[in-house]
Order: sequence, then C-alpha cells, then structure tokens
Amino acid sequence: MILFLPVQAVIMKLFISSRGKTVKYTDERIKTINEILQGIRIIKYFTWEESFAGKVAAVRSQEVRQFGYMGVLRSLLSAIITGSPLVTTISTIIVYVAVYNDLTPSTLFTALAYFNILRIPMTIMPLVLIMAGEAIVSITRIQGLLEQEEVTPMQRGNNPDFPVIVNNATFQWDERPEEKSKTDKKPKRSIFKRKPKVDASANPEQKNEVGKLDDISIKIPKGKLCLVVGSVGSGKSSLLNAIIGEMRKISGDVEVTGSVAYCSQQAWIQNATLKNNILFGCKYDEAKYQSVIKSCSLVKDLEILPADDST
Repeated sequence: MILFLPVQAVIMKLFISSRGKTVKYTDERIKTINEILQGIRIIKYFTWEESFAGKVAAVRSQEVRQFGYMGVLRSLLSAIITGSPLVTTISTIIVYVAVYNDLTPSTLFTALAYFNILRIPMTIMPLVLIMAGEAIVSITRIQGLLEQEEVTPMQRGNNPDFPVIVNNATFQWDERPEEKSKTDKKPKRSIFKRKPKVDASANPEQKNEVGKLDDISIKIPKGKLCLVVGSVGSGKSSLLNAIIGEMRKISGDVEVTGSVAYCSQQAWIQNATLKNNILFGCKYDEAKYQSVIKSCSLVKDLEILPADDST
C-alpha cells in the first residue's frame, strides 16, 4: 500500500492544480456574463450578440475541459485506491509463499481478515482526498481575500465652510491578481503559514502604477453643486472613490466633514414598488411626480404594467 502513496500524491497535486484553474475560468465566465447583462442595451443596439456569445463560449469550453480533466483524475484515483487492497493482498500472499514456502489456512485467513479491515478505510479514502483538495483551493482563495490591505477609513474633519478637502494627495488602485506579471515569481508557502505584513504605503514604488491619481488638491464648498468633467477613463469615478476611502492613499490629506452618500453609476433598484423607487424616500407631490413620469417617458410603460406604478 505504501507504494501507491506517491502515485496518489501526484494525482492529488494535479487535481488541486486543475481545480484552481477551473475556479479561475468560472470567475472569468461569470464576470463576462455580468458585464454583458449590464451593457445588454448597447450590445443589442450594435448587434454584438454573436461576438459576446463566442467570448462566453470560449471561456466555458476551457472550463468544461478542466472539469473533464478533473473527472479523469477523480476516476483514476478511485480506481487506484479501490484496487490497491486486492493487489496488496495478492502480492503479500505471493511474497510470503516465495519466502517461507509455507502457507497454512490459519495464516491465510488471519491475513485476509486484516486486509478486509483495511478495505473500508481505503474505499472512503478517494472521497476524503477529493474533498481535501477542494478545501485547499477554497481556503487559498479565502486567504487571498483576507490578506488584502485594509481600507483606510475617511479622515473626519470639522470645517463648516468646506466639507470636503483634499490636500496634495496621491491615490492608487491596488493591482489585480490576474494583472500581475507572470514573470514575478514568488516562493511557494504553506496556505496555513502567516503572511508577513508589508507596509505598501511606505514603498509605493514596489507596486505598478495602476490607476493612479497624482497630487490632487480640491476644496468643495458647502451648499454648492460641483461637477467633475473629463473623458472616459480620466479618473472621475476614482476621485470619488478616493474621497470616500475606497482607493488607497499614498500621500497627502483628505478631510470629510459630516456624512457622505455615494451613488455609483451602476443601475440598481430598491425592493419596493415602482412608485417608491421614483420617490426614493421623498414626500409625494402629485404635480412633481407626474412631471417626472412624463419627463422619463414612463407613461406607456406604466400602462403595460398590471398594477401601474404600484407594481
């Protein structure tokens, strides 16, 4: 049985590696589908359905290929562990007869009894090893999340005239794991070993400059409507995320007085009626409400719904 252990170890190593690749392909497929659902209107406008369907199908085919490879490894592991007691029993009897040239019924039945006792644990062993492999992959993914740098909370100020003050601040998005260079090799370590803590803000040059806002200074006066204008990808949303503390601050100061409400540009609705979604907690004003309905061209849409704006 000991001779089968190296083979099982190799198969389990391949299984864990394949499981890790499968999870990455699954994440990529779900991310692509989410992006398609968010931009479905643009995709329909420009008839890009086949292009995006091909993109999803390509990722899905790689995912299915990994599932098939995992199935082969799982079957091979089960076959080896299930057949190893029989092979071990026959080999032991042959070696015993060759060495001692004598095999009595009492010795034979005693040996068979011991091997039958080992058969049940060896039968359960494939399930244990497979579950252990999947657990290792899951723990590794959770570990990567828990070891991320903590978000720096907003620095509360006490300026009644300027609720938001940013003074010579530099911000930077952390690099995504999938965007890291493949040539940046790191020594392997146990998933249960504590990762040494690194102060990223002390050595910002060690990270690639991914989405960096450099030397930002702004003052937003109280009671004023401020607009941030710029081209796509110029950093408008990143600036808002930097103010509320979602973007890593490398240097400078950010002070926010009072409470902050941030509404991202991703569309979302409340789990409430259509009318309550339009009012959004405000007082009901019939004239203003009807004006909003007409301005948004929702009159015909409301007529289609079974309960009008109470849907």
